[in-house]
Amino acid sequence: MVASVLCFSCNDMFDKVKDFATEETVYPGQFDTISCKIGYERAEIDLLKVGRIPSSQINMGKSSKTIIEYDGNVVVIDSVCSWVNVTGLTQSKLYRIKAYTADEFGNKSVPQEIALIPYTSSDLGILSVAPPRVIASPWAVALTWPRLSSVLLDYCDLSFTYTDKDDNVITGKCDENPKVTMENLNAGEATSIELNYRIVPRINNEAILDTVILGNTFSLYMPTSDVYQRELENRAIRSMQYSSTQDVKITWIPVDNYTLQYTTIKYTDTSDPGNPFETTLRVENTDEVTVVPGLKIGTPFYLSSNYKPEGVEDIYIDSDFKEFNPDILDYDRTDWTGTASHAYATDGGGPVAILDGNLGSFMSIAKPGKTVNGSSVLIDELAGFTLDLQQQSCVDYFRIYHRNNALGLRIWAVTIYGSHDKTNWENIVTNMTVTDYTITSNLESPNIQIPRSYFRYFKIEYTKWDTVNNSAIQLAEFYLGVRKNPIIP
Repeated sequence: MVASVLCFSCNDMFDKVKDFATEETVYPGQFDTISCKIGYERAEIDLLKVGRIPSSQINMGKSSKTIIEYDGNVVVIDSVCSWVNVTGLTQSKLYRIKAYTADEFGNKSVPQEIALIPYTSSDLGILSVAPPRVIASPWAVALTWPRLSSVLLDYCDLSFTYTDKDDNVITGKCDENPKVTMENLNAGEATSIELNYRIVPRINNEAILDTVILGNTFSLYMPTSDVYQRELENRAIRSMQYSSTQDVKITWIPVDNYTLQYTTIKYTDTSDPGNPFETTLRVENTDEVTVVPGLKIGTPFYLSSNYKPEGVEDIYIDSDFKEFNPDILDYDRTDWTGTASHAYATDGGGPVAILDGNLGSFMSIAKPGKTVNGSSVLIDELAGFTLDLQQQSCVDYFRIYHRNNALGLRIWAVTIYGSHDKTNWENIVTNMTVTDYTITSNLESPNIQIPRSYFRYFKIEYTKWDTVNNSAIQLAEFYLGVRKNPIIP
């Protein structure tokens, strides 16, 4: 009885289901990733983690088509693709792109979606390259670019077109380190050149897929001979100091104009004050520093640079002589040495730190009655330092560069002594206030005048400081200098 009941209950149990499920449905496989690479008004969309492979190597079940939807467009590709190239992205806006597969019956997979902003003509329209440097003469003009690539673009090459004075159309192309020379032009007239830069734009410091052409019309003026010579510039001076030989020392800015050949210094040599004489000194472009023998402060000197104009052979032109006559000069401190009055703190350096020209280094000594980082000064002692200038030197001023804007770390006043032998000391100035020390935004004091002194050794004692805040006195740089017409026994 029980067996017959069980048999009856299982008979035709799916009869009702058959009315609704006529056959088995298998949905197409979906892409397992989505990423993009931006191009010019397009994007390449990667859809498989294995990378870009032929459609014949892709097995995604019943999937037979790739479908891309974006901005109201539907693109159907009759194969399953590992990547697609989406074009027509001409607006600089956010595009949402969907990618999915479909089978022959139109069944769709679950889509992958990505949002992107393409690089378009509007982006290119606001992009610019560095303008060329113009080196013009009455005979020709040269355009050079120190650097064309930037965080916004990678430079590939450039082409150019211009028309000369005989109506000849001149064209050319440059690759790396471009230089364009324009010849056979009318002196004293304006001209122009069409420049087409082939570049790869960058977005968020990453290059896009495509090279594009960035066009530009560059206008310039061809000088006459008179204008050319009048506008020639002498080689630029970076700084001047008084050398250890008591001569003017010139530090030059490197030459970046290849038509400049050399520079001439014309001056009066007063090495023997009783027998001065006019002389010249040639300075090569490779010279970074020049000590002019016999050129003393207070004696004017004159500079002229020699040029070989662009576009012509065997012609050299000198710029007009320009006068220099500095009122004051810092001493060159290269050979100086120094000693600290007490052990200096380990968080700073010794006296070498205040002579090295490095504003990041400093000397730190404890204040009287304090101990800090290995430096200790008794309450009744004065801290400071002694400098050896290596020879007798005329000094008219000193200058201080404070370590930072902390008033509690600064020197407020000093007493200065001079000596010929480092044993017998003569007082030069007592309790001289360091000008503007209270202005914390001023890290460097002005030149502080002292009575003209002629010594080899100079001793500086700190005589005033903040007695409440901080435990050390810190100093970044210390300078001595001379005015015109120093008195040299």
